[in-house]
Amino acid sequence: MKFCSILPLKNIDVMFGQSTVMLLAHLSQNHPEYSQMAADYSGYKIMDNSIVELGSAFSMEQLIKEADKCKADEIILPDVFDNGPETIESTKRSVQWLKDHNLIGKYKLMAVCHGKTLDEFKNTFYWLKLIPEIDVIGIPKILTYHGMDRLELARYVRLYSDKEIHLLGCWSGLDEYKGDTSEVRSTDTCLPALLSIYGLDTWYQRHRETIDLENDGINKKRYNKIMRELYAHCGI
Repeated sequence: MKFCSILPLKNIDVMFGQSTVMLLAHLSQNHPEYSQMAADYSGYKIMDNSIVELGSAFSMEQLIKEADKCKADEIILPDVFDNGPETIESTKRSVQWLKDHNLIGKYKLMAVCHGKTLDEFKNTFYWLKLIPEIDVIGIPKILTYHGMDRLELARYVRLYSDKEIHLLGCWSGLDEYKGDTSEVRSTDTCLPALLSIYGLDTWYQRHRETIDLENDGINKKRYNKIMRELYAHCGI
């Protein structure tokens, strides 16, 4: 499983030292140095729609503009937070938009599989897996809040689809990655950066701590220790 560690703007040199990165559309839009470094970066780039940070996803027009600016390899299609049925419709509209603009094939496409319950998740997945243009199923961190085991969900997705799997974010603790991650292609989270800023242990369970990606800066010594422990104990 590839691990995309999200870091503040002050530490993007560290972030771009990874083989795969998760880019945030709003940071690309607002910070030219961020999009320029992304464009120059030779690793694999996933462009997120910034729904978690902004409360609603970038539109397709905005998302493609930032993806082009950063020369992204993959985009996360606009979803509706914590709402499976509306995300299905949003995904269908986004794929049609790409077809209408002759952009199918330019990027890998990730669709987010939401669901407040296991049944809703399975229903969302059922419809997403039928869309041939979708390459990757994103399993969002909010499902952990609803009591679901995302690694079990990844195994379920693998049983019925050959689409790749990405775990979007990490709700509370990095120990989620101590399980069997063999079915998961990749994941992203800002937790190592956040933990280093607050001086917290690698396996600390986050409560209300948040990170300001535009103004905070990591403690590099603590961050490196957290990353060493993460790689030593998880399937990364």
